[in-house]
Amino acid sequence: MKIETKNNGIKDCTVLIADEGKSLRRKNSNDVFGDELWLGYSYYIDGKKLDEPHLDVPEDFEEIDTPVEEEEE
Repeated sequence: MKIETKNNGIKDCTVLIADEGKSLRRKNSNDVFGDELWLGYSYYIDGKKLDEPHLDVPEDFEEIDTPVEEEEE
C-alpha cells in the first residue's frame, strides 16, 4: 500500500493506494473501499452514526485481495 498526499483543490489530503490486485478494507468494520481511498472524516462506521466524526488514519485500513464479483445469470 502506498500513502500519498494529494490536493483536492482546497487542501492537501492523505490518499491510500492499494497494490495491484488488492483493495482497502476498514479493520474494525470490514467495509471494503476499492483500490484508492482519500482519508477524511467518517460520520458513519459499520452503518452506525457516530456521536463524533472519526478522522480516518492509514492505520484504520488494511489491504486484502480484491474480492471477485460473481456475475448473475
